[in-house]
Amino acid sequence: MEKALRQAQDGILAQAMKVADAAEVFVLSSEETPVSFEANRLKLLQTRQSQGLALRLVKNGRLGFASTTNLAHQGRLVEMALETAQFGAEAHFDFPNPGSLPPVEVYDAAVEAVSIDEMIHLGQGLIDAVRAAEPELLCDVGVSRSRMTLRLVNSAGGQAAYTKTIFALGLSGTLIRDTDMLFVGDWSSSCHPVPDGQPIIEETLRQLE
Repeated sequence: MEKALRQAQDGILAQAMKVADAAEVFVLSSEETPVSFEANRLKLLQTRQSQGLALRLVKNGRLGFASTTNLAHQGRLVEMALETAQFGAEAHFDFPNPGSLPPVEVYDAAVEAVSIDEMIHLGQGLIDAVRAAEPELLCDVGVSRSRMTLRLVNSAGGQAAYTKTIFALGLSGTLIRDTDMLFVGDWSSSCHPVPDGQPIIEETLRQLE
């Protein structure tokens, strides 16, 4: 998958430079595993993958942009970006040349190691804790882990890439009393695992009070 994306990225950049003055191509691939609870019950757990390409180019001093999730549409991607450049904003900058970039640590292998059972347990724990205080509360909970890789190359020779992990945990609750409705909840996310939902529980209980 990574090899195919890189080949598509390099191919798009080469095509774009035949018709544009400058260009840059983004490629993004991701994998996400969400666990969802609706109305206090486990609703969904799955793993999904996605990929995408985006092209930004400069033609006659104006910016054009287009994106796609279909690697087979490389020629059309260039055409669409070129079409939008007719109406794009003026480009008062140059794409960066090759250079060193400071590393930013946003990847943690521990996120990918969190099991689905652990995610289910974490989500159920949020529901059990807040409903112990308010049994009538209807809770929706989401727990997800994901990894995304982004790579950028441009016509000036500049390039950059990083891989990022995201772990997210959140709860939203609805309390209905006659014609009144109260909405409560909180969430947390990090590039590291979120092992403890206690801050979300405490904030939700505070809102209920």
